[in-house]
Amino acid sequence: MIAGGSAVVAPNGRYLAGPVFDEERLVVADCDLGEIPREAMTLDVSGHYSRPDVLELVVKPSPPRP
Repeated sequence: MIAGGSAVVAPNGRYLAGPVFDEERLVVADCDLGEIPREAMTLDVSGHYSRPDVLELVVKPSPPRP
């Protein structure tokens, strides 16, 4: 049902090694740790939350009645 597998994935989502399925193998890759801050800048963790046309937060002070 689920194949599982092992891989080394770069911060931007590309495969550096693997994926390996259905066998035991050591998966090793050279990683450029300088990619981490560059890719973190592309992740919009708060942008769409500050758009009232897209998201609305409503807090109800009491629980709903049954």
